Amino acid sequence: MDSVRLALCGALAAVAVCAPLAHANDEPATMSGTIELTPVSAHPGGQVQLRVAGCSGDRATAASEAFVADARLTRDSAGLFAAAAVRSSVDPGVYPVRVACDGEDAVAEGKLTVVPHGKPLPSTHADDAAPPPSPSPQRDRERAMDSRPAVHPQPPRAPHEPPAPVAPVP
Repeated sequence: MDSVRLALCGALAAVAVCAPLAHANDEPATMSGTIELTPVSAHPGGQVQLRVAGCSGDRATAASEAFVADARLTRDSAGLFAAAAVRSSVDPGVYPVRVACDGEDAVAEGKLTVVPHGKPLPSTHADDAAPPPSPSPQRDRERAMDSRPAVHPQPPRAPHEPPAPVAPVP
């Protein structure tokens, strides 16, 4: 009876130790590259450009539910590059874009935002993102003060004293 208990405890201990090792490969692939989508937002039927860094080979594939077909990236002087067509029937929303280098697991992941037709695409320029300031008397006064020459007060000067003679240290 004791030998059965001992064998059962040994089997349970082996399962407890080995189970985490069996699931170690189930984790998602580590993202080691970068993906740049230009533009990051598009209308259905539009086109985006993809640039990927981090693949050691000369080819990669970018896949997204938003694309008509997987994009085949090839090497150019700045990394891997491809253009992808956005499906004309795709619903507006945010779609993940996954890149796999030469058949490896995903190396880079990004997001593409599909904007409905008739709505403007978000601007990528910082100056275009902020609306122009509305006129106000306070703002006009601040602008007028900003246009005056700056006056910097000077600290009081100490009277000029000749330097004290110092002998060199032997």
